Amino acid sequence: PLFRSGEYRVKKVSVQYPTGYLRQFSILSKRALINTARNPMLSIMQIAAMLVFGIVVGLIYLQLKLDEKGIQNRVGAFFFIIINLIFGNLGSIEVFMKERPIFRHESASGYYHIFAYFLARVGCDLLFVNVLPFLLFASVTYWMIGLQADVGKFFYYVAIILLTAIAGNGVSYAVGAGVRVFALGTLLCALVYTVMMVFGGLFLNLSSIPIWLRWLKWLSIFRYALEAMSYNELDGLIFCTDEIRMNGTCLPGFPGVVNGTSYLESQDFMEASLWFAPMALALFFVVFLFIAYLELRYKKLNR
Repeated sequence: PLFRSGEYRVKKVSVQYPTGYLRQFSILSKRALINTARNPMLSIMQIAAMLVFGIVVGLIYLQLKLDEKGIQNRVGAFFFIIINLIFGNLGSIEVFMKERPIFRHESASGYYHIFAYFLARVGCDLLFVNVLPFLLFASVTYWMIGLQADVGKFFYYVAIILLTAIAGNGVSYAVGAGVRVFALGTLLCALVYTVMMVFGGLFLNLSSIPIWLRWLKWLSIFRYALEAMSYNELDGLIFCTDEIRMNGTCLPGFPGVVNGTSYLESQDFMEASLWFAPMALALFFVVFLFIAYLELRYKKLNR
């Protein structure tokens, strides 16, 4: 620093990286994949665990009927799946914690830009922790539960499963990038998930929430996922007892007949959620990723 008039003036020096962003991203991605390949059992166990869990969920809700309990069972299955998708991401809190020493050394030495490292690390983690396991999970649960045999609805269900999982993962990345202790990160992340779950639309009808708290429903990953899954499945379905169905009177307006669309309206679920919910889930993911990146960039993880 230069000394002038009793004050220090610090000259800002920009870091010159030896390679461009794409080259850095390519090398860092390759390293992340190699590190994953060195411990393949972690990825294999993740996939196997989701397969087993999918089968268990499928057996619990095996081939749900269109009877008087059909709506409750389907919505319950959706919310149970969403809870496990989101809370299952608590392990992602340590993604940046585990590599803190090497990241601190390499970033301080100017080996690569933080953005390149961030994209490579998140991309590899999402591929093996979210995309592959949950693709398998969604495929198993959809057909075992007995949801509508419609290809379009199936792929929409898969998309919501993946978006819900990565949105929940985004919260874990944001928390994990800002804390040093795994236990503290788990506590904070679980707290965020719990608040979101309360305003998810199952435990409490959204229209009965006090006005001064009602805005929190827009910040709930659970709400968007449940609304999208419910509308995708229940809209247009007719539920009635086996006796009524055998009598040929399982039609809207008849006693003992429940219209899935009417149920959706009673829960304040809107048709617009079919396109709005996926966009909201993707936005959650992007926003939390941005927060995590800012924490990496400005907190440096080395203070």
